[in-house]
Amino acid sequence: MEREGANHTIYTLNGVVVPIPRHTELGEIFAIDIFKECEGVLGKGWWKK
Repeated sequence: MEREGANHTIYTLNGVVVPIPRHTELGEIFAIDIFKECEGVLGKGWWKK
């Protein structure tokens, strides 16, 4: 975890900044968007393995 923003928790993954909103539920489509932000570091489709 990098820091807490006003409405998001900000994570960094080897230089990739990934903001995660603070909601009780994100939903599948939004979760996939977050996963795709991490593809540059973790590889394409890393969450499907």
